[in-house]
Amino acid sequence: MRLGVTQKLWLSLVGMILAVLVPVGVALNRGVSEFYYAQRRDEMTEFGARIAAFLTRAPEPGALEAVRAIAEIAGMPLLVLDTSGRVTTGTGPLAGEVGRVLDSPQIRAARAGTASVSLTRSDALPGSLLVAAVPIPAPAADGTRAGGVVLLFQPASEVEEALARVRRLLLLAAAGVFVLASALAWSLSRRVMKPLLAVRDAAEKMARGDYAVKVYAPGGDELSDLADSVNRLGEALHNLEKGRRSFFANVSHELRTPLSYLRGYSDALAEGLASEPEEVRAYGRILSEEARRLGRLVDDLFDLAKADEGRLEVRLERLDLAAVARRIASRFAASAGEKGVDLRLDGEKAVEVVGDPHRLEQVLFNLCDNALRHTPAGGSIRIAWRAEEREGRALVEVEDSGPGFQGDEERVWERFYRSDRGRSREDGGSGLGLAIVKALVEAHGGGVFARSGSRLGGACVGFWLPLAR
Repeated sequence: MRLGVTQKLWLSLVGMILAVLVPVGVALNRGVSEFYYAQRRDEMTEFGARIAAFLTRAPEPGALEAVRAIAEIAGMPLLVLDTSGRVTTGTGPLAGEVGRVLDSPQIRAARAGTASVSLTRSDALPGSLLVAAVPIPAPAADGTRAGGVVLLFQPASEVEEALARVRRLLLLAAAGVFVLASALAWSLSRRVMKPLLAVRDAAEKMARGDYAVKVYAPGGDELSDLADSVNRLGEALHNLEKGRRSFFANVSHELRTPLSYLRGYSDALAEGLASEPEEVRAYGRILSEEARRLGRLVDDLFDLAKADEGRLEVRLERLDLAAVARRIASRFAASAGEKGVDLRLDGEKAVEVVGDPHRLEQVLFNLCDNALRHTPAGGSIRIAWRAEEREGRALVEVEDSGPGFQGDEERVWERFYRSDRGRSREDGGSGLGLAIVKALVEAHGGGVFARSGSRLGGACVGFWLPLAR
């Protein structure tokens, strides 16, 4: 049978309870037994001492008759030995015991003046006997104490019967404690496992796609922290699922346009709709541009997927950031000139960082491409860089004279986000450029920023990297 965690926890607690109760019970039983036997020994010794004192003071033979009566009333069988070891009086069927113990160390010790109690076997009664030997003091002429012995007998079975009653009470008490502790352990197990079971149920629902489930665990302890973590996980998965759906919707939307162009113009060429050489070349250029656009989109998606998985490769080397900025500016010079945009460079002669030259060119290319798309004809673009020695970083800014972000500064780094929804994909790009910039810069250990109100009146987008040491 498969046991649940609640049952296993309960069995563990029950095992711990037994591990405590059993040794305590054994020790308690031993302690009670030793205490009871010690008490009986003290009682027998005290009773024997009183009998011996009475025999010392009272005259014979009436004293012996009185002792016999006292013993019968007390229910304590006894034998009285004189100084020669002869039995002078006794009660019960134990007179024959004296012959067996007459020369025992206990009798000799009592005749020498030392009282003792010992456990011995009995031929007259079944089982063992507690035998108390108490000396009877008698003055002697030479000043020594030498007298008879009082022997008291008590069957050990009587002591064991009394102990058995005590043990039954202890056993009942232990059973009650065990039942109560087991019930409390079961209640505790259910209480502890309740939030864990709720977490399990929530995880199963999340696995089925239900991310709105909530786990409630009061108490402010570790279980409450676990419930909060599961709730946060559900929210994160919910947002991730929304992002995933939005991502695939955007990807399919972005792919639809170049694919429709490719399909339409390729079908036109295949069916011979373009017969003139100039038309064929125009269709070919459109197909080539859309193929390149599709290739860039796929490359960007691959880079973002690698960034999400932590596999975005950067090959670091010491390089001059100013040289990278100048190379990118030279690549955009013709495009800026065709649009009538003034492209300016403003930076120090050399700023050394550690980075991947190909990836940093990709970063600056995306920033400049984004700025050129949003800068109207006759506007300006400024590429600036400088070293901030106190902060230990290099700063790069790309400013334009376009309309700015209009309150969208934080969202410009989102995938497929366009600040101007009215722009076409040919003019506005795929919406992945700045997301790629953010991923690449963070892979270099740097950061990005965006703000409106630049020196040129439009937007300013940039990044920083640690300076080379």
